[in-house]
Amino acid sequence: MKIFWSWTVFFIIIFLSQIAISHFITEPWGARTLSETLDKGYDVLYFGDSTVDASADTDTDKAPITEMLRRLKPELSIADLSRSSNHLGLYEAMVGQIAKSGKKPVIIIPINMRSFSPWYDKRPEFQFEKEIFYLTAPSPLIACFYKPLAVFRAINVNAVTFSEFYQTPVYRGKKQIGIVADFNDTVLATTTPENIKTSFMLGYMFDLDAKHRKLDSLRNIIDQADRSGIKIYFYITPINHEQGEKFYGKEFKEQMEKNTDTVCAILKEKKHSCLNLAFSVDPSYFQSPVLPSEHLNEKGRMFVAEEVAKML
Repeated sequence: MKIFWSWTVFFIIIFLSQIAISHFITEPWGARTLSETLDKGYDVLYFGDSTVDASADTDTDKAPITEMLRRLKPELSIADLSRSSNHLGLYEAMVGQIAKSGKKPVIIIPINMRSFSPWYDKRPEFQFEKEIFYLTAPSPLIACFYKPLAVFRAINVNAVTFSEFYQTPVYRGKKQIGIVADFNDTVLATTTPENIKTSFMLGYMFDLDAKHRKLDSLRNIIDQADRSGIKIYFYITPINHEQGEKFYGKEFKEQMEKNTDTVCAILKEKKHSCLNLAFSVDPSYFQSPVLPSEHLNEKGRMFVAEEVAKML
């Protein structure tokens, strides 16, 4: 009995220590940045991933899209809440937190079609479990328990394991052509024509199911915003579609049109406009005119800023 109580006291001390330590640990990016931004009362919150701020070496103006938009709309205060690999799953949690705050900024959400691909959707480092936990916790007090709850495995801090990720099916259209493990990151990083072709297929040529979990997040984002009176504008980011068509012909364009139509159908069903920029620019607008990337150069970022400005 004495041993039992000794172990009980020991675990209580460890548990309380974890709580105490967690008070001094900085909140993860999403929760911290959003909280600070809401306190400042911006008119517009611009969500996004690396498509917002990536630039080309040849750019004379390396300003992100948000800064270009500020120049076009100086009457609005615009906060940049973009970061590499952000996605609709995280935005859902962020919009929920904004709704709870009672504030009503305008929100801009870019939709990156590649984020739906098996290659990116299930990548473990893109799940942002800790940030989503902080953002969706019923109260800040509960959020303080993240560390002890994680230590004792009371919450799932690995929504997708690497083992699960490597077993994720990869599709070309509706046909499965393998699993993620069949395609090596290191090999694909070398920009041979064959690797570039494969990367276009991995990133874009899957058939997007209307029941995809990130599309569920999109629906939830709209529902939360509508209930709270928050205005949201969406746009689909430009894609280097001409390069994809060089490799796959009309199959690439047809699959991408089908996938973007799936996204736009959800927005229209929810009475939201769909600014589809996927096919709006040629390769000269991209950071690289040959690679399967949504990263834009100076001309491309200004084009997007001008299109977004028309919505505001």
